[in-house]
Amino acid sequence: MIAVIVLALVGLAFAAYQAKARISYGALCITGNSCNAVTNSTYSSLFGIPVALIGLLGFVLLIAATAYAYAVNDKKALKPLLLISTAGLAFVSYLIYLEVTVLHAICSICTVSHVIGIAIWILVVFSLWKY
Repeated sequence: MIAVIVLALVGLAFAAYQAKARISYGALCITGNSCNAVTNSTYSSLFGIPVALIGLLGFVLLIAATAYAYAVNDKKALKPLLLISTAGLAFVSYLIYLEVTVLHAICSICTVSHVIGIAIWILVVFSLWKY
């Protein structure tokens, strides 16, 4: 569970950076220059809300749910965490689909957040299986 919190904190930092980049219309890519194409596209908002802010909220919820599950140490407490991480996995899958098939641009900063979200889901599923 500690690994999930650490990953979620790192994801929170990347999502905060992405939100700032979205607001200021400029992102510093780790590699290439596709970040601006992605963060400034029409797909960078969902119902008027920047997807980076949705990511921020998701990581905050993951941290809270993980801390709760860790505190009560009960398998039932992992269910909200599974729900949140599965919703995150679905959202990340949608964003990856958009980058690859619609935008034809890969944002390296976004990819870090995507990998973190996928890793968190794997850790949660493994924790449930192991419990």
